[in-house]
Amino acid sequence: MFYLHFLALPMFVPLRHDLMGQARAVLSSHAPTTTFHVPLAAAQIEFPSVLPALLANTLTQLLCVAGVNRLTTRVPALTVTLVLVVRKAVSLVFSVVLFDGSEVNWNMLWSGAFLVFAGTVGYAVSGRVTKKKKKDKKA
Repeated sequence: MFYLHFLALPMFVPLRHDLMGQARAVLSSHAPTTTFHVPLAAAQIEFPSVLPALLANTLTQLLCVAGVNRLTTRVPALTVTLVLVVRKAVSLVFSVVLFDGSEVNWNMLWSGAFLVFAGTVGYAVSGRVTKKKKKDKKA
């Protein structure tokens, strides 16, 4: 995985100016700043309040990727795909609910969420039934 990501870095070279502009925009944003008092020193560090959210997002993405990598070693690929689809559906619902979903067709949103969950539950139940039938045939 390291080589896969490391070797992809040169593809970002053409976008370096845009990426640097985005970094500057985040660091100089007009959002309120957070002050961090350094213990054992008479120093204070101020940084835009968007940085803790960015850091939290990065850490949760790291946990998610690590979990998916661990999951791929334990279950079939279709199960991994369904778990990721459910995660994306939950993330979509949270995003719409938390960040002004005023222009969202709620019936479509909840219908889609229901279908994703129903399909995943159907897959999980059918897998258990198949395993049970195989055990019964062996006995």
